[in-house]
Amino acid sequence: MELEGLSPEDKEFDVARLFVRFAADAADAVAKGAGAAGAGNADPRVQVQAALTRSARRHAPGLLRSAADTPARSGRWQRQGNRIIVLNG
Repeated sequence: MELEGLSPEDKEFDVARLFVRFAADAADAVAKGAGAAGAGNADPRVQVQAALTRSARRHAPGLLRSAADTPARSGRWQRQGNRIIVLNG
């Protein structure tokens, strides 16, 4: 979002307007998904996460972090069944 050169009030207004668009788009996607055939079987958390991600891509791509943006961490771990045990953190 390009906010350079705007007054503080205009910056706040533009950010608020962007948030409302983002939230409305996500809410609309969730509502449409809930009414879709077979959507009753889908996990609502997954539906909401997908709607938020799509809306963020459209309205606020800076909110999304990619794996490349996350600093690498090293350490030792081992898997025990369906759990991961961190040996040194």
